Amino acid sequence: MITTIRSLELSERESVELTAAGSLADVLIACAAIFAATAGLVGMVPVVAAACATVAIGIAMLFEGGAIGARFARTIKHREEGDLVMNGDVLAGLTADLVAGASGVVLGVLAFAGVAPLPLLATAVLVFAAGLLMGCAAQVHATAPSRKADAVLIAARAQLVVGIVSLVLGIVALLGAAVVPLTLVALLLVGLSELVSGMALGTKMFRMSRS
Repeated sequence: MITTIRSLELSERESVELTAAGSLADVLIACAAIFAATAGLVGMVPVVAAACATVAIGIAMLFEGGAIGARFARTIKHREEGDLVMNGDVLAGLTADLVAGASGVVLGVLAFAGVAPLPLLATAVLVFAAGLLMGCAAQVHATAPSRKADAVLIAARAQLVVGIVSLVLGIVALLGAAVVPLTLVALLLVGLSELVSGMALGTKMFRMSRS
């Protein structure tokens, strides 16, 4: 996979523009997920709303993974041991985003079709939580934040917290306790996390493109 990414040979400008575009798509789709989860929480066909939010979050995570991958294709270096550790973190996080996103889309579609929706939606929450927990490292490394706590780093830390909370909510929901409300709350949190991280990353890339 490293060889494939390195072979893309994106210019700095192309890398920034692709990352910004992926982040914008991430933000827009995350807004749709937030709307769907909120609609479900206020009682508008909650199971269908949760399924729609699940599909939207899955797509958003795919775009986030693509955005980070575009940036990673430019920043990856194969030099010192520290770089190899960083590359491993980014690759693991990138893979987690893509796998979690694809899995979420599949689970959401199956739930929307009426195939054991409650357990599938709770499982999707667990998948998203795992994706957030592993993906936050990729977001930090691939954007190469400054030493101070910039917006991307803050968003990554928030993503870590949301991942932990969503993991707990997903486990409780999977055990059968208030499945729909807990699932919707977790999906809302994950959607908000995707929105914040997408905005932070996109804003940083936009500023870099203007500098």
